[in-house]
Amino acid sequence: MSEYELSVIGAGRVATQLATALHDAGVQIRYIYSRNSEKANLLASRLASSSLSGDLADCIASLPLHTAYLICVPDDAIPSVFQQLDVVQGTLIHTAGAVALPQCECSHTGVLYPLQTFSPNRTLNMVEIPFFIEASDPITLQWLQRLVQRLSPHVNVADSATRQWLHLLGVITNNFTNHLLAEAEQIAQQHGLPFQSLRPLVEETILKAFETSPTTAQTGPALRGDESTIAKHQRLLAEAAPDLLPLYNLFTEAIRKRQRSK
Repeated sequence: MSEYELSVIGAGRVATQLATALHDAGVQIRYIYSRNSEKANLLASRLASSSLSGDLADCIASLPLHTAYLICVPDDAIPSVFQQLDVVQGTLIHTAGAVALPQCECSHTGVLYPLQTFSPNRTLNMVEIPFFIEASDPITLQWLQRLVQRLSPHVNVADSATRQWLHLLGVITNNFTNHLLAEAEQIAQQHGLPFQSLRPLVEETILKAFETSPTTAQTGPALRGDESTIAKHQRLLAEAAPDLLPLYNLFTEAIRKRQRSK
C-alpha cells in the first residue's frame, strides 16, 4: 500500500470535502466510485482521478487490490460495502461516528470520523476540525494517524463506544440546535420579524458556552424563576406554535431542575 494513495467510495458531501482536502494535501486519489455517474465524474475531474459508477459488485474487478479505500456512504450501507470490498485485501476506512469498526477477513479496517457537519457549497477549514480514528491493528492506526495529520493537528484515537457518544453529542449540539433555529426562523417569518437579528445573540451564546461553560452561561426566565414571563411565552406558543409548546416546557423544566441542583 502506497503511503499517500487511496480510492474513495462515495461522491457526496463528506466524500467531496475529505477527498478534496486530502488531494490538496498531496494524497493521490486514484478512483472515485459512486452509483451516480454524474457525481463520480464531477469529483474525479476535480481530483485528476478515474471514475467508476453503477453497481459496486460490477466495479470491484476494476479497482486496485492492495490500496486504501475511504468509504463515505450512508451508515446503513457501510456493512455491505465493507463486505463487498473485503476481497481487495487493502485497507477499508469508513467515516461514520455511530458505526462500529467492522471486522474483515482479508482487509485491514479503520475509522476516520470528522466531528463536523458537511454541507454543499461550504468549504471547511480542516485544520480546525477534530478527527477521531480507530483501526484494526497498530500498523493501520499509525498509517491512519499520519494520513489525518495531513489535514488537521487535532487527531484523537477513540474506540467505537467512545465514538458513539461523540456522535450523540454531535447530534444534540448540531442537529437539535439547528432544529430550534429552524423553529425560530419559522415563527419570525410568520410575524414579519428579521431572523438575522438573532444572529448576534446566537453567536454570543455559543462563544460564552465554550469560553466558560454552558451551565455558567445560562440566562433567561427559567433560571431567574420569572414565572409571569414564562406564562406569557406559553400563551404565545399555544396560539401560534402549539407543536413547540411541549419543547418549551421541557427545556424550561430542565433549566429549573439544573438550577435547583446547584
